[in-house]
Amino acid sequence: MLPRVYPIVDTATLAVYELDAVEFAVALLDGGARLLQFRHKGAYSAERFEELHRVAALCRDAGAQLIVNDRADLAAILDAGLHVGQGDLSPAQARGVIGTALLGLSTNGVEQMRAAAREPVDYVALGPIFATSSKADADAAVGLEVLRACRALTARPFVAIGGITLENAVQVLEAGAAQPRFTTWLLGGLAATALLLSMVGIYGVIAYSVAERTQEMGIRIALGADGRDILRLVLGHGLLLSGGGIAIGLGAAFALTRLMSALLYR
Repeated sequence: MLPRVYPIVDTATLAVYELDAVEFAVALLDGGARLLQFRHKGAYSAERFEELHRVAALCRDAGAQLIVNDRADLAAILDAGLHVGQGDLSPAQARGVIGTALLGLSTNGVEQMRAAAREPVDYVALGPIFATSSKADADAAVGLEVLRACRALTARPFVAIGGITLENAVQVLEAGAAQPRFTTWLLGGLAATALLLSMVGIYGVIAYSVAERTQEMGIRIALGADGRDILRLVLGHGLLLSGGGIAIGLGAAFALTRLMSALLYR
């Protein structure tokens, strides 16, 4: 799960306001941020890399996740996560560089979101949601309706980005950016219910088996069978029936998963 707030330390925007990237990172971490993305679109000088290195150290000390924008090599050097866009390394190529580190992918609409379902990424970002001046080459704003449509296309952690302010943040959350946590709670509740029902079902199967074979058990006891023999008989037959039910259930679950995947990502 990603934290509710995903701040970006963007060197170009900070330069406009004459702010220091390291001091900005300190302020974000002191304010409770547990994930930072470091975004620098130009070439990395020795000074810029040292700045990134200091931000990485601050994140480690604060127990926060650092994500480097675009540069898989620097993410690998610093043991950080990576975020790539549509024109950067492909997610598969990036995964080959950073291994199992956190990997995110930017999208700008429904078709790119559908394509992202086939990529080896840990989270997806959609944006800009609203018009933004913090990125010179930003795509056109997608709006809240596209956000709602894209949220329905993925169960992965989801980041909404671009033009989000204190005034419109609640609208963005309501449109879908807060849904992964609710989905997790919902799926957890359904899984617990399914487990309870399966336990009741197994009990019912064994009870039915015992009721059906009461006469047989009586004859076996009369012929000299002891309690352990009867127990093995009951459990063996019950497990056989339960195993068949589990096999059928797993097959049906696999088939339905493929069907739902085709409906969602076709």
